[in-house]
Amino acid sequence: MACSVFPALPHQMFQFHRLGAAPHQMMRKKAPAPAEHGVLLLDFDWIGDLGAGGFASVIKVRHRRSGAVFALKMSCGEAYPGMEDEEAEVLRRAAGSPHVVACHALLRVPAACVLEFMDAGCLRSVLRRRRARGRGAGSGIPEPALAEAAAHCAAGLAQLHSLGVAHLDVKPENFLASSRGEVKIADFNTSRILYGSSGSGERRPLAVPITAGTRCYFSPERFVSGALAGPSGADPFLARRDVEASRRALREIIVETL
Repeated sequence: MACSVFPALPHQMFQFHRLGAAPHQMMRKKAPAPAEHGVLLLDFDWIGDLGAGGFASVIKVRHRRSGAVFALKMSCGEAYPGMEDEEAEVLRRAAGSPHVVACHALLRVPAACVLEFMDAGCLRSVLRRRRARGRGAGSGIPEPALAEAAAHCAAGLAQLHSLGVAHLDVKPENFLASSRGEVKIADFNTSRILYGSSGSGERRPLAVPITAGTRCYFSPERFVSGALAGPSGADPFLARRDVEASRRALREIIVETL
């Protein structure tokens, strides 16, 4: 996928604005929630495949009427009952976040999400393209750009946690970049909602396994046999698992850059 990400001087590689507000105050005002009706699969033309995972495949599509390009994520199974509804609720809560990939519509049949298309791909693919164009070691993402990408990732996780959401599959492949210098969090297949309605402090009963995800980014306690978010309510410290995973993911990108 051709892109021009990181073509400029290091300080120009990301248009990052330092955070001047609490995470829950950084949402764009009056951001619309994803639409659930009025959008059909037949409204889109296939352009190409973007990738596939254990629970979904993603393709690049063009909306026939507007000509706009999107990423269409189509479910291919659930790890646990209600997973698709859980992901849809996460996308509703994060609607308008500048650090989370935007959802423009939800399709019920087949189960799919019409998502913002991030034209530079994930952070790992950005790194691989730069190294392929360079001379191996030392030709990765420049340090100033890495620092700002890390700040975007941290801000996105802070927002999700303030909304009562734990991502639980933080890794370089789930941080997506654009040629505009944006870095956003994606893929909420294994995410957990820790509390009731958005803004509520009510703990949410959720007796489902949290073993899904990418094991090399797990915090040690996630390897405990039968790890659950119990029926009395989700573990209030579950979101902290994202912090350890993000540390491992960003360290990996930094080490590969050297």
